[in-house]
Amino acid sequence: MTDNTPSETPRKRLDQMVAPAWANLCTNMLRGGGFVVGIALIYLGFLTGGFFLLLTGVLGAISIVGGWWLGGLIQRESWYEAKNAQAKSYALALGFPIALIVFAQIAGRS
Repeated sequence: MTDNTPSETPRKRLDQMVAPAWANLCTNMLRGGGFVVGIALIYLGFLTGGFFLLLTGVLGAISIVGGWWLGGLIQRESWYEAKNAQAKSYALALGFPIALIVFAQIAGRS
């Protein structure tokens, strides 16, 4: 006995399961940008030493982990199928590293 009810959702084709190109671009920008900014912040901490090593080390770790996590978030189907997902993704990919650098500058001056 097979029950083929029409209410079952049909399986997606393989080309429908892949994230769009802009989502992959934003993911690579977040992951790569987070890694580059994180390493740069940690390096600047080693150059300045003391309290700034702690500050930049924490911000560098946040940058690396946060960039990787946010990149994974954009790859989710629930994210990239939203209406304004492309605009949010680009804003996130460009704003996240800038926000970390600005925060480091503000915290460093205090």
